[in-house]
Amino acid sequence: MNINNELKKYYLYNFIISAVDTGSGNFTMVYFYFHGFSVIDILVGILAYALTCLIIIKPVGILLEKIGPQNTFRLHGVFEALKYFSLLLIFILPTLQLEFFLLWQIFNGFNVMLGRIPLTAYFSIYGDNGKRGLQIGLMNDIQILASVIVPVVAGTLIDRTGIVYIATITTVVNILAIFVLNFDGRIKITNRVNFGKLFSSVPMAFTKSFFVGKLVYPFAADLLSIYIAISLRSFTILGVFVGLRTLASIFLNYFVGKMTDAHLMRRFFYGTVLISSVFWLILPFVHETLAIFLLQFTFGLAGLITSIPFESAYHNVAKESGNSIEYALWREVVIQMGIVVGTAFVILVLKFDLVSDWRILLPLGSISTLALLFVLPYLGGENEKMIKNVG
Repeated sequence: MNINNELKKYYLYNFIISAVDTGSGNFTMVYFYFHGFSVIDILVGILAYALTCLIIIKPVGILLEKIGPQNTFRLHGVFEALKYFSLLLIFILPTLQLEFFLLWQIFNGFNVMLGRIPLTAYFSIYGDNGKRGLQIGLMNDIQILASVIVPVVAGTLIDRTGIVYIATITTVVNILAIFVLNFDGRIKITNRVNFGKLFSSVPMAFTKSFFVGKLVYPFAADLLSIYIAISLRSFTILGVFVGLRTLASIFLNYFVGKMTDAHLMRRFFYGTVLISSVFWLILPFVHETLAIFLLQFTFGLAGLITSIPFESAYHNVAKESGNSIEYALWREVVIQMGIVVGTAFVILVLKFDLVSDWRILLPLGSISTLALLFVLPYLGGENEKMIKNVG
């Protein structure tokens, strides 16, 4: 498979940040939970992050128009640093830890939007629609090779030294990695961003899938990690489980990517969605370490089998449309709206004691996988025709 220079830089960037982000990302919210933050505190932090993302998406669109994707992307390094300093203040000023926790999440929202929107457009443009599945599979393997032992190391470091040390490493590396990528004239906004027009031009299947899937984001991400960590009672063991799952993914990426490009993934995609949805339903009843490992392992592999064809279809549609940045902006609007609505709902449910234990709500995580079924028409033999109709 031939790889153009732009994709090589993209892979290098992902390799660098994966070498540190996998270590901190899986553990941060779990660490806060075990150091006095309630589940509602965690959820309020997620809500602050998502609201920040939603509010700044249009300003990010303006920045992309005025200063271009290269300078917009590099700006996220400023907020990477601000996020780090606000994290330090959580521990330096414990009487204000909740306030600085929320500030950390707000800076994280700026950081993610300024970085992820240009980056999403970058891969849409420079990737090859005919080989998109293999390219995503290769990207996954590169990230895995960078990070396969990091969860174990990070878990051990957090157990022994706390989260500040690993956060320091992550921040420095993420800022330096910014300068790996170069955005040329192919990545640009061709028309002034009009969100009303944008929503009407994007296939409704993707809008539904992104929105509905993110309604249960807290369960599919942070609360799931907290539940597993409570059951395992160790960051090190959690890291071992994440590392083993990541290692096993290497062998699936190539085959899933190749089958995606050959349009042979539809049945596997459908079956994986249904099976992983059933696992979500039984999750609250699983307490044995081995069973938890098997569920964690299954969720990870199921996510890989579904994400490669899903992301491949999205990027192909975005490239054919000729509006990759506009599509990246729209994608974030829908995702963050889903997170805001879903997280606010869960906060209200817990605040008014409508359930006795937040873990009872974990089966709702099945919605995150069932939502992927909206894009099934883009995964079959008619995929190419539907994608070209978008353009």
